[in-house]
Amino acid sequence: MLSRHTKFIELSLDKYAVFNNLLMDILIVNSNEKDNIIHEKNLSKKEIKNLYKIGVYIKNSSKDAEAEEKLKEIYNQNCGIVDVLYLILTNNCNLRCSYCFLENNANCPSIRNNMSENIAICALKKYEIHLKNHNISEGTLLLYGGEPLLNRKILKVIVEFCNKSKIKFNINLITNGTLLSDELIQYLKINNVKISISIDGPKEVTNKNRKYRNSQIGVYDDVIKTINKLQKNRVDFGLSLVITDYFLEHQNEILEWILKNHRGPIFYNLFHFDKYNSGMLDFSHRSANFIIDSYNFFSNNDNIYDTRIQRQINSYVNNDFVFSDCAAIGLKQLTVLPDGNICVCHGDSSNKEKYIGNVFDLDFDKLIDVDQFEFWKNKSTLYNINCLNCEALFICGGGCAHHSEAITGDRNNIDVNYCIYAKEILKWMIKKNDTFNDN
Repeated sequence: MLSRHTKFIELSLDKYAVFNNLLMDILIVNSNEKDNIIHEKNLSKKEIKNLYKIGVYIKNSSKDAEAEEKLKEIYNQNCGIVDVLYLILTNNCNLRCSYCFLENNANCPSIRNNMSENIAICALKKYEIHLKNHNISEGTLLLYGGEPLLNRKILKVIVEFCNKSKIKFNINLITNGTLLSDELIQYLKINNVKISISIDGPKEVTNKNRKYRNSQIGVYDDVIKTINKLQKNRVDFGLSLVITDYFLEHQNEILEWILKNHRGPIFYNLFHFDKYNSGMLDFSHRSANFIIDSYNFFSNNDNIYDTRIQRQINSYVNNDFVFSDCAAIGLKQLTVLPDGNICVCHGDSSNKEKYIGNVFDLDFDKLIDVDQFEFWKNKSTLYNINCLNCEALFICGGGCAHHSEAITGDRNNIDVNYCIYAKEILKWMIKKNDTFNDN
């Protein structure tokens, strides 16, 4: 019988991909062969055997449920084990970017706070113990804001703690790039702190949305000076770019700009709408197509690579099911705020209703007991019937709960924008692989 996880994707005229979306072993067929598979007719014993092998056919309906439960068992084993710790060094920022989803909401705090040394050390010690208790030798820290370099003192406290720890901490600094001096760049280089610079490409595109607070002055000139400093000091860094409508209008210029000004990873952030917009679905299709175009544009350049699409490519090529695209899913991420309060998603840093405790009280090894644990566990695509029926299930990992709440009013709903992205990327990968095989 046909598995309920069997999916067909039309690739071109009279060409289809057929696969089980829990396994992703692809078979390319024509329309007659597709019809034969659906109706289980005119198939040779060899063809039938292969269809069972790739999960398109199953012996009985219980096999589907067993496969789902097996994946859930693997996923559940790691829920509540923290992979990523966000440290919000300050909720202050020297910029006011028009698309900032942290600041442009009703809960944005009027009082700006910096994280203290006591809070930072307490969070780091608890994370260190948590990793040791789970026999994990490495952890990931994301130093975030606001603009984290407005609290450089605590940045150095964190680095010094990590240097003394027996746990290997991978430290990542996400900065707007306006406050990096030569001295600080050298310090970060010596201490292996990875740097990600927020910039959207050429001057006109960057300055459209990224301006200094209480000013109409764009940041581009200062950020490009920082990029030149990083390159002069031979410091590797990544670029973080936000895809907006204006960005897409200048996409060719942006790709050429990246090629001219950068060597290293790039990360495209899908624009977060703050409410439903009638044009957002079309925008999502165009965003996905741009990311594909970008991948193709840089495909012969080993020095520039997009970390977002690479996750889906790795899943597809290595046949590795993506349980979550965001570490908040499965509660594998914690965010420590400047005042010591903790939430899961850093997008909830201004929403007190989403706090799960304080760093001085919360035991990182008992996250299963917090009131939001079940929500974040069940946010997995494996627990959503609509996702289970989706052709992109294997490579998706789910979208952003914060974004789905903003546009639908309920974070339990699917992030439809990310859903479109995942489906577009899957279809492109299958077509690309089929073309490669034909050649």
